[in-house]
Amino acid sequence: MAFRNGFQDVEEKHGGTFHEDGGWEWTENFTDTSAEEGYKATREDVSVWNVSPLIKWKFVGPDAAKAMDRVGTNKAEDLKVGGVRYSLLLDEDGAMVDEGTVYRVSDDTLYYMINTDGDEMQAALEKRSAGLDVTISNPSRTMPNIAIQGPRSLEVVSKLVPGVDVAAIKYFNFITGPVAFAGAQVMLTRTGYSGEKGYEVFLMDPADAEKVYEAVLAEGATKIGTDAVLMYRAESGLVIAGVDYTTEKSPKTDPFDLSLDHAIKMDHDFVGKAGIEASAAAPANRYVTLKLEGAEESGYDADVVKDGKVVGRAPSPAVSPKFGAITLAVVPTELSAPGTEFEVEGRKAVADVNPLYDNKKQRPRS
Repeated sequence: MAFRNGFQDVEEKHGGTFHEDGGWEWTENFTDTSAEEGYKATREDVSVWNVSPLIKWKFVGPDAAKAMDRVGTNKAEDLKVGGVRYSLLLDEDGAMVDEGTVYRVSDDTLYYMINTDGDEMQAALEKRSAGLDVTISNPSRTMPNIAIQGPRSLEVVSKLVPGVDVAAIKYFNFITGPVAFAGAQVMLTRTGYSGEKGYEVFLMDPADAEKVYEAVLAEGATKIGTDAVLMYRAESGLVIAGVDYTTEKSPKTDPFDLSLDHAIKMDHDFVGKAGIEASAAAPANRYVTLKLEGAEESGYDADVVKDGKVVGRAPSPAVSPKFGAITLAVVPTELSAPGTEFEVEGRKAVADVNPLYDNKKQRPRS
């Protein structure tokens, strides 16, 4: 039986529909809000997405940052308090297992927020931290969170946290101590999964979920679920576990195949480092956006064909309101230049930049 997420009760009152993924109930959509309306609100106004099934692994102890450096590909020891970094979790061979964000709350406390729950992941994290003075726990069920995203997110959040200069919170930073948000104690972060300016609110007490959610709706935010997210995330080049990479299929995914270079720092030791040294020096593949001929969405993990030969895969299709039918695709580095032509399911597909939307990521930093 899947875990109910922290905001599920109040979302059900508003017509929320749900689906199971990774042992949790994720909000899919709402009976009175289409995916297109949710997409438009995120891109042009403000939306609220329940991200409570995000798994929050908590590292506490004098060696918390050292442990996180062993676990993830990005540096944690030099991450400032109140800072956030995107970091990958690889297997011993250097293949993708998971990815997410590291939050440094204090010198001895960090969160690693990823997709994978359960005893197996707990054991894996503890194995990687063996010999270090750190305790790893999973407070996910008592720390539900929502993402408030879009151009008007600053306005909405500012109204709900009186006395806090929300505009002063820089991109990929957060307020380390609890702040009052609509009468609830929360951790407030300048992060999100939308390609737009945005904030995330992590509750200290799950009982506050309804009043927080209602307060955000009262400020005019449009409630959304994964149906809307899947439309805008492909435009913004944001990867999804189990779609862009998976641990169940072979061959496994090299992180450089997904062009995740920015999240990999080879100047520290982490599990899987030896397995990606060759790729770090000369990535064999790149992750690009393909614009497809026609209006229909292509299949997930479709073959990418060049001159009659399969040269790559296209795991992440979407029909974008801005760009039409697109898909993220792994293609050989020498074929990754914008303008290169392929076929996907018999349709012409032309390579373009990734991300296709706001390629310099100026909007989330605005």
